[in-house]
Amino acid sequence: MAKPELFPTPKTFAELVTAVRAALIAGQARADRVYLESYHTTGFLIDAHILFLKRARVTANRSSPNSPTPSTPATVCFTGA
Repeated sequence: MAKPELFPTPKTFAELVTAVRAALIAGQARADRVYLESYHTTGFLIDAHILFLKRARVTANRSSPNSPTPSTPATVCFTGA
């Protein structure tokens, strides 16, 4: 039994050009998808961190009677890394 080819061998130059273009387009589509997912993950991590800071501030306000009221605007300081 013959082993099936993963990619058909192009017989002509035109088939080669078509196959190479298709491979490049498919690869670029995968790269674009991964690039976009990295931005979504980054945004999720930033949102989760800000939510953590807000919850920590509310918890601190509940446990400390002399701390500012919960209606005080949030100040978040971001330091460069």
